[in-house]
Amino acid sequence: SIIIVTGDTVITVEGVADVTAPNVEIKVKENGWTQFLDTITFGILFKETQDVTVTASDVNTGSGIDKVYYYISDKALSEDEVKALTSWTEYDKKFSITLDNTYVIYVKAVDKAGNETYASTDGMVLDGTSPIITGIEQNGVYYAEATFGATDTYLDKVLVDDEEIREINNEQRKIDSSTDVLSFPLGENGKYDANPKTGALMLGDIVISVETALKQADLYGHGLEREIAFLTVHSMLHLLGYDHVNGGMEQAIMREKEEAVLDALGLAINKV
Repeated sequence: SIIIVTGDTVITVEGVADVTAPNVEIKVKENGWTQFLDTITFGILFKETQDVTVTASDVNTGSGIDKVYYYISDKALSEDEVKALTSWTEYDKKFSITLDNTYVIYVKAVDKAGNETYASTDGMVLDGTSPIITGIEQNGVYYAEATFGATDTYLDKVLVDDEEIREINNEQRKIDSSTDVLSFPLGENGKYDANPKTGALMLGDIVISVETALKQADLYGHGLEREIAFLTVHSMLHLLGYDHVNGGMEQAIMREKEEAVLDALGLAINKV
């Protein structure tokens, strides 16, 4: 039938409005993120190129996904900074992040009603270059003072003299004794200064006593290479924001990451 409207008429449309933001997940290997992270630690370490996969859904009464975008950053951004971005890339298939850089992946999912969701990964370090160690040899035995050096893109310096580490420990921590390793982070809350020459983020300083490392390698029954690798990984995790002082889950997570990195290097306890 035909209805002729001759005056002001209110027409009511029954239905459900889509006011719910879509769901989104970012996956890198076994790691997954579904929310925007306010604190970035750069605690995810890889030594190989990684694929990034993004999935988005608008379930139940949703209007459906319209577009999904991503943005690759080498530093942590605030949510306001992310929302102000204008250089998003539309996501249509998985993409790769390559070695020798740091990454935070930001994602924006938009449904057909215009609702938006923002998510981010934790900071990831893809380092395919091993530190260059000079002054000592693999399987070498040293009975007198030994000094070696190590250089790496993500480290400012590595100093390894027992007397010097005691002096640094006393100067920086008011503890007048030598120790196996010290680490001094340069960043805070996932934000780091960049090396003006290379552009690499400067995580901080690591100081290792090779004399103490030799003693501990002998004590624990493994090689000097494994001991120095452990001390380096341990300190790198400190620079990335991990800690073990309070024990419990915090310590367990840090220990798990230490062993994962050492295993990837072929230096796990049961392989040395």
